[in-house]
Amino acid sequence: NINWFCGYWSVTAPLGAIFYWCSEKKAVRILLGIYTFIAALSGITQGSNSAYLVFLALFLSLFLLSLQSSQKLYRFLELCMLFAIACQAGRFMQYLPGLSYNYWGSQADTGSGITALLLTENVTVWIFFFTAGCYVLLRVLERKGRFCIERYKRLRGVMTAAAVAVVFVGTFLLMIDSGIIRFREVPGTIEEDGCLEAVLDEDWGNGRGATWNCGMDAYKSMDFLHKTVGIGPDCFADYIYDVPELGERMVERFGNLRLTNAHNEWMTVLVNTGALGLICYVGIFLSAFVQCLKAADRQPLLYVFAVTLLTYTAHDMVSFQQVLNTPYIFIVLGIGEGLRRKSAAVGESCADSDKDRRKYDNEGDTVGR
Repeated sequence: NINWFCGYWSVTAPLGAIFYWCSEKKAVRILLGIYTFIAALSGITQGSNSAYLVFLALFLSLFLLSLQSSQKLYRFLELCMLFAIACQAGRFMQYLPGLSYNYWGSQADTGSGITALLLTENVTVWIFFFTAGCYVLLRVLERKGRFCIERYKRLRGVMTAAAVAVVFVGTFLLMIDSGIIRFREVPGTIEEDGCLEAVLDEDWGNGRGATWNCGMDAYKSMDFLHKTVGIGPDCFADYIYDVPELGERMVERFGNLRLTNAHNEWMTVLVNTGALGLICYVGIFLSAFVQCLKAADRQPLLYVFAVTLLTYTAHDMVSFQQVLNTPYIFIVLGIGEGLRRKSAAVGESCADSDKDRRKYDNEGDTVGR
């Protein structure tokens, strides 16, 4: 199941790229660059479009974090070049004797789709030359003393806000243009005029539109108690097939296949454990993400764990918890929390040492006087 593989990949693949971005040792970066190249190529060719959500979350977060220092920005541009090279490698591998790419999917058959764009067109060639040009230009300007991103603190905030806004607005417009979100006219009454209502295309994402609508309708059909605490862990299927209207829709849509989750992790958690359960579950990831980012100034490796939490979450907005991804992200959570606590303990020890040294210096001044 490529969705299972992609879930595993959403945790393990970004680790190499972020370690590369953090590392200062050249030899380590070479090994991590090879790992990142292979991981990027596997993500592009594995066949699931959910991988591109991971790429989006990874590159957007690293771009925003790279605005803090020139060195980090160079690492980001290097990763962009690696991604473009991986796409071109996948493109040329198809022409090698005995090799062919056999998972185009229906979209690529018509010449569309992200995978077809990356593996058959020249867009990544232009991405490579653009990022390489930016890299060389910034290096030259830095040597001449005309570029130092650390000086532009205000500009970093503006660029962060602009990048986030562009991504969200662009994604929304793309969803409308692709027909994922469409508008239907709702007839009015004598007292009120009609209006346009946004609806989700149920055919989108291999039927994910239908599973999302089912999850939302399931939650709406619950009483107040179950909306608060849910209908029980892993009871999504038991509930929706017990509600006649939802059950009929699912049988009509998926036949003998049994829908066991909404193919959206948070929506599934909402139905199974209610609003309280969702708040607690999201709180685990949100608090870990914020704490790792706060402590990353002291220990840069914490960026690895913060961004990996983000890539896992981005992927599971169109997927689900399973044995190949959720246990691994909790391992990442544990390692990150252990490193954060160790870093905090070292910081407190250094602060105590500085305090003792200042106290000793003050006592020495007193004795001297």
